Amino acid sequence: NACAQTGAVCSLASAMTAKVTPQMAMVANYNGGNVLGYALPLTSNTQSPAVSVALPLANFLAEDASGNVFAANYNVPTTLLEISPPYNAATVNNSLGGDDGAELAVLPNNDVVLANYTGPAGGSLYASPYTAAPTSITSGLTGGTYTVTSDASGNLYFGIYNASTIAMLAPPYTGPATTVTSLSSLVYGLAISGNTLFVGELNNIDLFSLPLTATSIPFATFSTGVAQVNRLTVDASGNLWAASYSGGTGGQGTIEEFTKPFSNGEAPAVTITLPVGGASTSYNPYGIAFDPSGNLYVTTTSGGSAAGGLLEFSPPITSASTPTYAIETSNLNSLYDLVIAPYSFSVAP
Repeated sequence: NACAQTGAVCSLASAMTAKVTPQMAMVANYNGGNVLGYALPLTSNTQSPAVSVALPLANFLAEDASGNVFAANYNVPTTLLEISPPYNAATVNNSLGGDDGAELAVLPNNDVVLANYTGPAGGSLYASPYTAAPTSITSGLTGGTYTVTSDASGNLYFGIYNASTIAMLAPPYTGPATTVTSLSSLVYGLAISGNTLFVGELNNIDLFSLPLTATSIPFATFSTGVAQVNRLTVDASGNLWAASYSGGTGGQGTIEEFTKPFSNGEAPAVTITLPVGGASTSYNPYGIAFDPSGNLYVTTTSGGSAAGGLLEFSPPITSASTPTYAIETSNLNSLYDLVIAPYSFSVAP
């Protein structure tokens, strides 16, 4: 802007507006029919969401390096939303493809991939800017693709639920797929940290060294307390945290930490059994993520005022930890995926 300066005072030709978007926990509120954002850190058990974006049967979330959040629902056809800062509305709404989406992944080039649990395409690739119909990914993907993730080179890893296999596809994803068959049980979740692929399963967590080959076998398997691990995350120290959906007492779920260096048969260093009691009555954990301050956030699908909630655990986290805050208000009805959207600051015009 042109600026006329008088002494030490500078007057701008037009007004400028500074916009601050707080760091937020974005959650998929399945039966509530929306994606909600809660400003972090949480401040009370009754905190209201800062943003709400409508999406019936909202289930799956992912984010890119710029903080754009992608949301998809469990529906035919699947609706894909892009929700950009300040997250109060969808910037893209695409219902042109996808079948009963099961998980989202963002590639290094910012294209988005949906794992399709049903339908002829195992995966759907939405090219940026996400407004066109997706390209189908079919090579090696049979038996229900339930989960997907990618590495820094853009390789895609699909968990094939019914076949208990992993299919890896390199760009441009036309095959042939590298298929790993050495899994112990049904596949629910995938995560990558460094050169390690973590596979959450019905009864185990398998750890593979990358790159994968058709003869790859796990270098470590964890089974103590593990029961249907849908989501996994790694903390700042490289330790693995898992949301074990149906572990613990009565199948109500546990949160578990496995510490480096990972060894075969390792028992969890931390096990938090849900519901934790006190102010929190929700259980069956699904989403799990850390913020940059080391606070752990977990979404649950059951219990609470309606069904599920958003839990915050402050460090240091032990097996005796209880949530610093537990939002389990009646507007939350089966929370599934969770991502931590970063703080942002912008100036306009």
